[in-house]
Amino acid sequence: MKKFSSDNTIIHCQPLVYAVLNGIEKRFSHMMQDNKLKIAAMSDPHFKLVWVEQEDLNDNITLLKGVARRLKLKSNSIVSESVIEVNDNASPKKKPRFLDGYRINNPLEIDEVDSYFADVNGDITLLNRFPTIKRIFQ
Repeated sequence: MKKFSSDNTIIHCQPLVYAVLNGIEKRFSHMMQDNKLKIAAMSDPHFKLVWVEQEDLNDNITLLKGVARRLKLKSNSIVSESVIEVNDNASPKKKPRFLDGYRINNPLEIDEVDSYFADVNGDITLLNRFPTIKRIFQ
């Protein structure tokens, strides 16, 4: 929005542009601070990062990466708990080790968010290639 206020080609309608920009800022500025709304907009392939100001770009990408990481950890813990339940019936319980739950993430998993943002396709079917982003979007 700041681009429009500093655009030198707008001569005759400048007061109108300022009035519209100020109205949008006044009405919607509180929404730009809500992390849930930011995540919803970023996970929509039609919007991604189009609406994000340049100075907030890294913070918003980090926000979505954090949500994706927590979602993956949650789904991994559910899978590991079900594997433990299946193994409980087969053999005696092992004493848990301190680092048993720690797993080095595959770089491909970490880069899912970056790949999602790098893809220029804005169609909703894009989410089929990025399952974590799809779960966030739903």
